[in-house]
Amino acid sequence: MRELEERTGVHRETIRVYLREGLIPEPARPAKPSPTMVRNMCRRSWRCGGCSAKTG
Repeated sequence: MRELEERTGVHRETIRVYLREGLIPEPARPAKPSPTMVRNMCRRSWRCGGCSAKTG
């Protein structure tokens, strides 16, 4: 949203109205990481000796 505001100069609330009314397409959003992906990332991190995140 911020990038769209900066590139167009259009206020955030105006962009939200345009989205709600279907005047512009919804932006692509990155997929949320799965619990398995989070655990694997945590295991690879030198700061974390393993991850105790629950999968559910």
